[in-house]
Amino acid sequence: MPTAEGSGPGSTMALVDDLLLHRTPHPRTPPPGPPPRAVRWLGALVGVLCGLVLVVAALHARTGVPVTAQQRSLVAAVDDRRTALDGTEQQLRELRAAVASAATAPVAPAALPSAGPSGAAAALPAEGSGVVLRLVVPTGADQAVQDRDLQQLANDLWAAGAGAVALDGVRLGPRTAIRTAGSTVLVGYRPVSPPYVLSATAPGAGGGAALRARVLAGPAREQLADLAAAYDVGWSLSSRTVSLPAASPAPLRLASPAPGGGR
Repeated sequence: MPTAEGSGPGSTMALVDDLLLHRTPHPRTPPPGPPPRAVRWLGALVGVLCGLVLVVAALHARTGVPVTAQQRSLVAAVDDRRTALDGTEQQLRELRAAVASAATAPVAPAALPSAGPSGAAAALPAEGSGVVLRLVVPTGADQAVQDRDLQQLANDLWAAGAGAVALDGVRLGPRTAIRTAGSTVLVGYRPVSPPYVLSATAPGAGGGAALRARVLAGPAREQLADLAAAYDVGWSLSSRTVSLPAASPAPLRLASPAPGGGR
């Protein structure tokens, strides 16, 4: 009997070979691929944060002490400035109180200065113990002594305590001007010429001798020495009895409205 196709030992072996040769492979685990993008960004962020923490910790460890010392220094400076400001404000309050008290306090007559030109006193002749200051100018050097020199010497006499002063016979009052016009010195608009003579009375105890000592101890001595050294101006200061004329009354000028109302 013929053998049926596909049966028998041969067919069985063929089937086994087909199974061996054409078997289905077992499934394998796929190789790991790159991580997702979100996972990579998260890792990078964690690394950056860790780095910042380390940097901050290092800076704090390095500069912690100096910053504290600097803060203490600034606080001390602020306290010092506040203390100084409080002291200044206290001084300001005291000065304001002193000014207010002085403004309301009556002035004693003895506190008023007695030296210096006075209009009422200059209107009367003056005579008594005093001093005479004489300035001799070399020939040809008429301008060696200027008006400002004579002004300063007159002021020095009053500062030393003189009661009345005259220059070349012209009584000096509060409105008497000593000026130069060209090469001529004018005293109260009257021309004077060298030798210049300043006469002054010396009221009070001591008389002219005491006034002379005070003048020589003041700035007049240095000014006279400068004039002598620079221009060979001779000078002498003596105490004696002096007689001074009264000052010429200055004409009073009254204001009046301008024509047209001042327009």
